[in-house]
Amino acid sequence: MAEPRLTIGAVSAGLAMRAGASTPKMATAEELRETLLAVRSISYGDPARGATAGIHFHGVLGRLGIAEAMMPKTVLVPFGVEAIEKVVKGWVEYAASQSSEILATPGVALAGLLPPPHHSSTTYVAAPTASAANRAPALAYIRFLAQPVIIARIRALGLAAAN
Repeated sequence: MAEPRLTIGAVSAGLAMRAGASTPKMATAEELRETLLAVRSISYGDPARGATAGIHFHGVLGRLGIAEAMMPKTVLVPFGVEAIEKVVKGWVEYAASQSSEILATPGVALAGLLPPPHHSSTTYVAAPTASAANRAPALAYIRFLAQPVIIARIRALGLAAAN
């Protein structure tokens, strides 16, 4: 029998900006490159510490050919949530992090998701483990998560419908 599973949603990497700030152009890789070169400051999670969005964003800077130009205006922090807090406090102009972390933080707005080919997302799925002694609670929880009102709340928290 196939295991019941529910795709909860996907979280994507994006840029945070102060709430009310002018939204930058970043729909294409070239627009993202121009926007990043024009920023005064940016923060993201330190790739050396294992910050998922930080690892990805650092790679994006390299693929855009601007990693060296960005170094003087980059503030590395342990994780993306701390980068977003620097935007809230006005210490940096932008932060790169997960969309769900950005949307959950008062005082910032999602400037946009990283465009193709630099887009990155993580898909979350709920499923009971095969070795669970009592599967009934796990199955009940999956049914709870599948309710339209819960799915709507999950989308509002920044988890997009996964493809």
